[in-house]
Formats: sequence, C-alpha cells, structure tokens
Amino acid sequence: MYKILALISFLLIGTFLSGCQTNSKEKHNEQGTLVVLDTDEQRFRTEYLGTINRSYPKLEVVLVPYENYRNEQAKQGNLSNQEILSGAIEHFIPDIIIAREQSDFKKLMSDNRLAPLDRGIKSDKYDQDPLDPKLISALQGDDGLQYALSSHFTSTVLYYNRSAFQQAGVAAPFDGMTWEEVYLTAARFSGNSTNNNKQYGLYLPNANSAFSAILNLAYEEGIGFFTPKKELALHTPEWIKVWETVTKAVRSGTLFPFGQDAAGEDPIKQFSEGKMAMIYGDDKLLTQITDRKADWAMVSEPFHSKQPDVGKNYRYLQYMGLSVNAPHRELAWEVMKLLNGEKAALSFSGQGIPIRKAVANTSYNNFDLKPFYSLRPNDSEAADLAPTGLNPEFYLDLYSEGDKKVKEVIESKVTIDQALLELEELGQALVKRYTKAE
Repeated sequence: MYKILALISFLLIGTFLSGCQTNSKEKHNEQGTLVVLDTDEQRFRTEYLGTINRSYPKLEVVLVPYENYRNEQAKQGNLSNQEILSGAIEHFIPDIIIAREQSDFKKLMSDNRLAPLDRGIKSDKYDQDPLDPKLISALQGDDGLQYALSSHFTSTVLYYNRSAFQQAGVAAPFDGMTWEEVYLTAARFSGNSTNNNKQYGLYLPNANSAFSAILNLAYEEGIGFFTPKKELALHTPEWIKVWETVTKAVRSGTLFPFGQDAAGEDPIKQFSEGKMAMIYGDDKLLTQITDRKADWAMVSEPFHSKQPDVGKNYRYLQYMGLSVNAPHRELAWEVMKLLNGEKAALSFSGQGIPIRKAVANTSYNNFDLKPFYSLRPNDSEAADLAPTGLNPEFYLDLYSEGDKKVKEVIESKVTIDQALLELEELGQALVKRYTKAE
C-alpha cells in the first residue's frame, strides 16, 4: 500500500514540481505565508529563518509551535512522539516538514506524509553534488524515490597518531577493523611510555565512565537490553564479552581516563604529542587535531561483524521534506532548494560535514574526508524491544546500578559473571517498577 500511495504522490506532485522553474528574482518578491513544522523549533530559528527572511523579505514564515503542541498532547495520553508528530501535521497543515531523527523521517515516508522530490530535482536541474551517492540514498524510500533534502551529516572515524604506531612497531589501523581488533591494537600501548609519560591506547570522547564505554561498545555490536520477547537479558555471552573487553582495557590503562579521572589532562594535546595512539570520534575533532599539527591519519569507523559495510553513527542535520498536502507547494520547494543550496551550506559552519562536494572541499581545504562516508549509512534502526509502557526513568536507575557493578568488577570485588547476574536481577525488578499496567 505504501508503494502505491507513493507512486500516486509522485505522479500528481511530480507534475507540479516539474513546473517550478520560475525566475528566481520573481520568486524572491513573493508575498504570502509559508507554514513550517520543524521538530526542533529553536534550531530552525537559528539555522534557517534568517536565510529565508533575507531572500524572501515579503514572505511570512509561520513556524508551527511544535514543542507546546507536543507537551499538550503528552499530557492527554500515552502517545508516542511519532503519533504526536502525525497529529501536528494534520492539525497545522504545514508546507515544509523537517524531521531531525531518522526514525521520524522513516515514519513520515511510510505514512505517506512526504511528497517525492525527484521530478523537481530533475526538471530544475538541482545538482546535489554529493561527496558520495550513498549520502543521497539515505534520503530515499524503499521505492527508490527521494523524499528529503539535507545539507550536512556527521559520522565517526578512528583517528590515529602515525608516529606513535611507528615508534611502537605496531601495525597502523586500517579500514574495516572490528571492535575486537581495535581493543587488541590499543592494548599494545598500555604498558608503553613516552618522554616519561604514560601512553594510552584509545580515547573514547563519548564515554564518561567505564559503564558508559560498555554501553557504547554494546551499541556498536548491536547488543541490546531486551530480547524479542521483551525480557531483560544482561547475563548473556554477548554482554559478558563486552564487559570483559572494556574492564580489561580499564584495568590495564589502555583507555584514556574517564570524566573526573582525566581532570587536568588534555586528550587532544596527548594525542598530538604521541601519548595517545587512537581516538574514536566524529568530525568535530578534525579542526582540533589539525590545529595541533599532529602526525595523524584516520580510517573508517570499526564495524559490527554482521554488518561489515554499514556505518552505525551517521547523523543528518535535517530531513527536510515537502508535505504531500502542502498548500503552497511551489514556494515551499523553492525555499527548500535555497536552504539546502551551496551558499546556505557554506554558512552552516560547525553543523557537520557538508554533503555537497564543493562545499566540503571549501570548508576542509580539499582534505580527504572519505573515511567519514566510506561505509553505507544505516538504513534501519534497531527495533524497540522494551516492554510497552516502560518509563524512561528505568534506564537512569539501571545505569546507576550498572556503574556500581562495573566499579566492583574493576576493583576485583566481584566477577563479571556475578555482576551481570546481580544487575539482571536488579534490572528485572526495575522493569516491574517502571512499567505501566495496561
């Protein structure tokens, strides 16, 4: 049914889009109203509103008060965020819909809320100039049609200090490493020292504790808390292996200290001086590392062995789509092209890596960014296996208990087997406490 509806939309709206080649100067004098629904209102005001106002001074942009609407709807019942978004679209009838999460974008496509853009892109000769076609494919539906525009993306890579590897006589990292290989490589540096200072094997900027590092590795390996039967399962071979990997790395000093334990130490400085072998992070580190003039290189993010060609950490700045029921479709399409064009993308400094090749080359001085997009963006999110009605506070309590158990393991007070048995038992009690009765 979804594909049939999409085809109808393509034929009807595609006819309209094929005629959207009005002179740009005439367009910019357009008067009227354009209704925009952005799931992050503040970001729209910061990132887009000024650009629209400068290009269309006579146009009134009405931003849907989505945050207030969402809060009001949440008070009235146990609605999901996607159900609330669907209700907002029906209530406010926007011209442009901007989703910030892949899951919302996928739901908008499956619910036939977005119009395919292919005919407009073709007839207007709208060149998206992508660094790689894979970056555009993530904006397409199962029918192969494109339903959104986006200007920037982020992903993760493995940075490494070439001098550190050469001096240690360790083979340099390579594209296509598994996480097991990364941790084994990092361990080669745990006993080393340089200039009378300890040398670390790996820095994880997104982990603020050992338990956080465990959760990050579990995510990368596709390991979750719940089974398909919605039962909490933490004492499993997969979880045991993750705990073994991380706690061993912490005990040996392989990992750069977390949080307060790293007080006073600058990890980027350590890396640039060869006192840290590798960093797993996103594009925000590029400028910091480059400014330090370190002898470094990078490879693609480590992958999950069951999905060797998939990068799990792609994030798009936005999924900007044309509402299938847009009252002002022609104007909306022109504004969408403006906000995702080359000039606008150049102004979005610090928002990620530009999808447009020319903009990326300008922003990064023709630096080779291929490791950031060599893998395929993940086109599906993990199914939510948590019990229906589980209060999010469950996770806060579970994290707190998990933090305690990891510390006990690191201090050799309990074994990993004992810790996971106890954490699973505690977690099952928390599930009962935080699950609403149907």
